[in-house]
Amino acid sequence: MNTEQFFQKNGDILVVDDRLENAALLFSILTENGYEVRQVINGKQALNAAYYDPPDIILLDIMMPEMDGYEVCRQLKESEKTAQIPIIFLSALDGEIDKVKAFELGGVDYITKPFHVKEVLARVEHQLIIQRQRKIIAAQNLQLTEQNKNLADLNSKLAESNQELEQFAYIVSHDLQSPLQTTMGFARLLGKKYESMLDEKASHYIDRIVEGSNRMNHLIKDLLEYSRIQTQAKSFEPIDLNSAFQEVLCSLEWSIKKTEAEIICQQPLPTVMGDRTQLQQLWQNLLINAIKFQHPGIQPKIKVSAEIFPNGLESKNGFKPTANSHQPTVSSAAKWLMQMTERKPDRTQGSEWLIAIEDNGIGIPDREFEHIFQIFQRLHTDREYPGTGIGLTICKKIVERHGGKIWLKSEVDVGTTFYFTLPMLPESEISKRRVC
Repeated sequence: MNTEQFFQKNGDILVVDDRLENAALLFSILTENGYEVRQVINGKQALNAAYYDPPDIILLDIMMPEMDGYEVCRQLKESEKTAQIPIIFLSALDGEIDKVKAFELGGVDYITKPFHVKEVLARVEHQLIIQRQRKIIAAQNLQLTEQNKNLADLNSKLAESNQELEQFAYIVSHDLQSPLQTTMGFARLLGKKYESMLDEKASHYIDRIVEGSNRMNHLIKDLLEYSRIQTQAKSFEPIDLNSAFQEVLCSLEWSIKKTEAEIICQQPLPTVMGDRTQLQQLWQNLLINAIKFQHPGIQPKIKVSAEIFPNGLESKNGFKPTANSHQPTVSSAAKWLMQMTERKPDRTQGSEWLIAIEDNGIGIPDREFEHIFQIFQRLHTDREYPGTGIGLTICKKIVERHGGKIWLKSEVDVGTTFYFTLPMLPESEISKRRVC
């Protein structure tokens, strides 16, 4: 919006005075200083002129026959079209009662007769500046309202498109599973049954078919998980993150033993309202990444912590929570340590839990932070680190569905820490648990 248009116009002023000599004097003063001036001699003409073409400001005489200035002002203020026009009263009456009545009816200023040129110009210009600023603000508010409406419409359409896309992804992924399993099964059968009849090149082709089918199978499973976050979401209930975390560790037991990963939970984890399946998926994806993206020959060391996220602290890349002075000392031989005592929330410090998963892996360059949670974003080839590029996108959707945020801090060749927040258990749920 170009606000200069409000300042390019000198001002359209309506002068209302039944004394022609007064009106002529004001006309002369104002036009000589570049203002556009219209003149009327009674209240009825003033109302008609203001309704037909609202001026920027009205100079209104009080003492007029038939309809005085007070009544004209009252009727102007009752009309939505003219209510915002500034009115400066003109009068030879200089009593306090007269001025108070003028301001009570909606007048913005008061000029006493006889007129002083500098006073008239100063008061008129002052009110015009205020009126211009009011128009600018009104125009900006209108523009902002329109932009907000357009944004709301776009968000609604985007949400609808995302929902349709998720439903489409679910249907397509589900329908692809059966023919893919058939292809993979026949390829394996072909390789096994006719192994002695196949040359090296043919065997290589079959291996490539099986490998490609496996990658496609992983992609389909991840797409299904991604779509299920919304399409098959469960109602929230109190979830003890300690037990959910322990179950994930059990499901990853083979990977943990194979890599000799050391997973340490430094504090007992809280209970939150959530979808147990999704929260376990969140743990699993983050832990798998921490184990997978590791230097060859280096033992993965993963630390999990939970603390209260301080009120008023903005989550951002690079934020590191304060160290907990009560962290337990853990033997290097331990594969993981769980303290199964439930964390109690202290709402005087904050209303969210901050959970961190820190690893000693290969790290992530700063330039990738902005894109790391986008779907199909991969920083490495499938040969280097197998994956589909959907895992962190799933994590982000799960955290956001639970009312939290997720971000990271990382240093290349040193390690990465993923942080996410989850709302504390509502007081109503805490009370229920006390009763039970």
